Amino acid sequence: MKIKTSVIKLSIPKELNFLSPYITKNLIRLGNKGDGGYIIPKMLVNKIDVLISFGISYDWSFEVDFKKLNPNLIIHGYDHSISRKVFKKNIRLILLNMVLLRFSFKKLIDSINLLFSYQTFFKGDVFHFEKRIHNYVHHSYDITFDEVILKTKSKNIFLKVDIEGSEYRIIDSIVKYADRISAIAIEFHNADALRPIFISAIKKLQKNFKIIHLHVNNHAGYAKDGLPECPEITFINRKIKIRTYNKRNTLPLKSLDYVCSPRKIDYQLIFN
Repeated sequence: MKIKTSVIKLSIPKELNFLSPYITKNLIRLGNKGDGGYIIPKMLVNKIDVLISFGISYDWSFEVDFKKLNPNLIIHGYDHSISRKVFKKNIRLILLNMVLLRFSFKKLIDSINLLFSYQTFFKGDVFHFEKRIHNYVHHSYDITFDEVILKTKSKNIFLKVDIEGSEYRIIDSIVKYADRISAIAIEFHNADALRPIFISAIKKLQKNFKIIHLHVNNHAGYAKDGLPECPEITFINRKIKIRTYNKRNTLPLKSLDYVCSPRKIDYQLIFN
């Protein structure tokens, strides 16, 4: 692996070539240029009825961009860690710390804008459920994949998953409802540390879905053989008629992929 000032080149061994995405034309980026943005086929946008988003945190730019391109889209967002109450509490805390000269005025403005954005976006057919997606109900704020699916009759679902390692808990459920899911954008965590589990998850998904994009979140590291710890992968259902070509040899893609952590060096994947 050769290191340059701007990028670390990761040479991926042949046994991991199943991670290489199929070349697909007319890809677009939805969401921020950085962490929170995902690459999907443009032709898919208006075919989706419902966007189910697991993990919102303080960034719903992906959902906003999707809704702009498809105004009829219904969005079900799930995140137990945020709410209007949480954002208001943060503003009060910042005001208190401004008195103590610990926080800047800019931080206050950013927090007010975040609350305004939340209240403006999550209304009407854009729902935020203060629930954590889980494979079983352990706490009052937990919800299972079965319960999530029951909330919609759509057979054209786009699934976005960014739940900090809990994605492995719902892989079997995703496969169970594969006939209703058109595409998935999912961020995997600890791919090397949990390599057998990670590989098993990918293989299960690939029975119904094809990988059409992969981007490395450079906030995390990589294994000795080049496997990134935190790959962001876009899958499309094999039932969707979309032309794909040979597999890609190198990533990221210029003008589509952007570094997640600007303060850290970026990664380039090279498939053998």
